[in-house]
Amino acid sequence: MKEHKPTSMKDLLPRSIEQLAAKTGGLIYEEDIKEAWERSAGKEASRHSAPTQMRRGVLFVSVDSPVWIYQLNLKKDEIEKKLNALLKQKGPVTIKLRAGEG
Repeated sequence: MKEHKPTSMKDLLPRSIEQLAAKTGGLIYEEDIKEAWERSAGKEASRHSAPTQMRRGVLFVSVDSPVWIYQLNLKKDEIEKKLNALLKQKGPVTIKLRAGEG
């Protein structure tokens, strides 16, 4: 019978994360999307908007007022370029702005 030795979490966790990352095939996580949104749209715009869903390369963003939807639409191309650089998707990411709570 093989004897099992305890494994330290500090040794186990990095290996588990690497294995999980390999299995996900480049999936993007919510935290990464939120951080990329703030860096792409800017801190002020992020106070009035928040990514809510990512589906088939489209990032849906809830915005708290029509004024901010207008402002974000003016910078949409620039924001999308930054998002694509930060998220490194297999295909391009586009944003869809929706009225709601930011």
